[in-house]
Amino acid sequence: MVDQEYTTHQLTQQHYYNMAEIIAYPLGQPDRQSQLIGTQVGVLQPNGQEINVTRNFTVDSILSLLDNQFILTEFELTTAQLQSLSGGPIVLVGGQAGKFIDVNSALYN
Repeated sequence: MVDQEYTTHQLTQQHYYNMAEIIAYPLGQPDRQSQLIGTQVGVLQPNGQEINVTRNFTVDSILSLLDNQFILTEFELTTAQLQSLSGGPIVLVGGQAGKFIDVNSALYN
């Protein structure tokens, strides 16, 4: 009978002996072509099975997923507009169903 723990340890030593711990790598400044490691979910195989695959992704490819999800806009609400509300709603960004709206700050003097 083969000792499974010894075999797994031996295999690990053969395949990963040059891999440093992630904390050993220095920090860097990424640009749009920098690569990040991640998991691509549900990759269809020739046998019809879907599996998760480890892949490299560029920062640019990840940003492109977000491009259509956020809208950046700035506006100023005047004192007259604020006083005329009488408890009614304010439309910050009209006609943007399915988008995220992040109000970073509001200031009233």
